[in-house]
Amino acid sequence: MTEFMQHLLERYGETIFMDATYNVDCEESIMFIVTVLTNDGYEPVMISLIPNETSENVGKQLAHLKERMNHTPKFIMMDDSAAYQKAAKSVFPGYSL
Repeated sequence: MTEFMQHLLERYGETIFMDATYNVDCEESIMFIVTVLTNDGYEPVMISLIPNETSENVGKQLAHLKERMNHTPKFIMMDDSAAYQKAAKSVFPGYSL
């Protein structure tokens, strides 16, 4: 995460958006992306390569994100992935879907 990404996260991080892109390299890794909605549109605040979308792997990435935040997001937007939901609930208890 760059300093600018952290700034965007602090300023616009009340709601975060999580998604992934698949098979981005020869290892078939997954690019896990967290974005926020700014005045200029959606901006990435974290981009990670993970081997698979288990709740453990997603949770590790969200824990890194949480370390950089001074607050907990009120809302997290994601697809209907049980692994995402389990990870988000363990790292950010009390958020709304």
